[in-house]
Amino acid sequence: MAHAALLPPAQRPLFPRPGRHQLDAGIGLALALLALALGWVNLAGSPVMAEDEGTYTAQAFAAFDGRLAPYTYWYDHPPVGWLSMALPAWLLHAVGLPDGSYIGAARGVAVIATALSVFLLSRRLHLRRGAAVLGCLLLVLSPLAGGLMRQAYLDVIALPWLLGAFVLLFSPRRALWPHVLAGVCFALAVLTKETTALAGPALLVALVHRKRWSTRTFSVVGFLASGALALSFYPLMAMLRGELFHSPDKVSLQDALAYQFLTRSGSGGLFETGSARQQLLGSWWAGDPWLLGLGLFGALVALTRRGRRWILVYLLCAAAPLLLGSGYLPAMYIVASLPFLALGAAAGADAAWGVARRHLALDSAGRNPSRRALGFLACLASLSLTAPSWAPGLAQRLGEDANADWRQAMAYVQERVPEGDTVLVPYSMWQDVAATRGRDPWRVIVTEKLDLDSAFAEHHPDGWRSVDWVVVGPIVTQNIENLGLSGAGAAVEHSEAVASFGAWSVRKVTG
Repeated sequence: MAHAALLPPAQRPLFPRPGRHQLDAGIGLALALLALALGWVNLAGSPVMAEDEGTYTAQAFAAFDGRLAPYTYWYDHPPVGWLSMALPAWLLHAVGLPDGSYIGAARGVAVIATALSVFLLSRRLHLRRGAAVLGCLLLVLSPLAGGLMRQAYLDVIALPWLLGAFVLLFSPRRALWPHVLAGVCFALAVLTKETTALAGPALLVALVHRKRWSTRTFSVVGFLASGALALSFYPLMAMLRGELFHSPDKVSLQDALAYQFLTRSGSGGLFETGSARQQLLGSWWAGDPWLLGLGLFGALVALTRRGRRWILVYLLCAAAPLLLGSGYLPAMYIVASLPFLALGAAAGADAAWGVARRHLALDSAGRNPSRRALGFLACLASLSLTAPSWAPGLAQRLGEDANADWRQAMAYVQERVPEGDTVLVPYSMWQDVAATRGRDPWRVIVTEKLDLDSAFAEHHPDGWRSVDWVVVGPIVTQNIENLGLSGAGAAVEHSEAVASFGAWSVRKVTG
């Protein structure tokens, strides 16, 4: 049958059948919209507002004041992540979405980044369409991914850049520029969250394993050179600020790297009974054994295909610090691996369907309705297996209000505490409270900054006695103990509760 575009106008169908690429793009967009919808429901209610979210929210909005952070920027992370959050978060907050709070607006940006990641993942899945959809649905519906990827973490913001690099590497164009742009995307991912650098070997393996590729050397050099050039802007920024190497009287990139990789308290070894690392890995597995198990198994199956071996390479690189290290392991570390676990599961499903087709004699020429029906039923059966373990977590995420006490404590400070008083608050509510009090970081002070930022003494020579109010919650108490915050601890010790909201309390300093 002649292609519709080649027929005379009078013979062309009114609604022509979409091409393969158009259909794939449509499916990817539908999956992205599903991820956006599920992410947006009860966004401000679950999960609990985290301190890291408040940190990145405050740093994002500090950009509008021409600063990298409201306090001394100490190179804890490269700034690309929160700088890219700033404008969309400001727009969402300006229209009151999703709940009118600043940290809620930052979560909205994370949900948009998640939806974009799902779309890029679906475009990257050069598998049978059913397997590709199944892989994306495993990611979209996963209770583990759904909880972590709706929070304003840098790991979430980095995903579109990282997946974009893989999409560009597998561009069908026989040109150099997609590989150069892939290097830039990878560098932006690393400058958003450093741990995405672990994807470097997988990107190189994927690049080398391209089919029908005559410019191998130029592509590799272009990818590496563009990525290195983009990455160099971070140390260049530190050098121009005079903060590249250690100095006794100022922060430096060298000191920040030493803290992150050498001196920061670790999470223990994987085989240490009761270690934080062991508990965290257990919580990930309990959160979604299907995505993790199917992803790892599918990645092993993908070894049989030359062009898919990079999936296991990435997962092995990401797993190495988990299995062999004993350094600090954050709860959101798994985020960057979730799309690749979904990709591994999809690759495994694609391989299984190929075996089934051969054994069931479904490889006949032309369109085969029974083959499509069986594929659809296989996808439904796979998802039905996961539903019983996913349903409780999904219902809880979409229905609970885990932040009610946090919200009441914040409202009390905003409405009842005198505006001229000095208040010590956790980072999770700093931006919202400070925005109502002139955004003065030394009038509304983050709990940790009383002890950890030397600039505090310049503004408050009397130390903790300059504080009038303290907001205390579970994370606040934990941080005071774990970080050895003697000044903040003294302020809490010499205070009395004025109002309590569950685990949160607003306390008046009396000492």
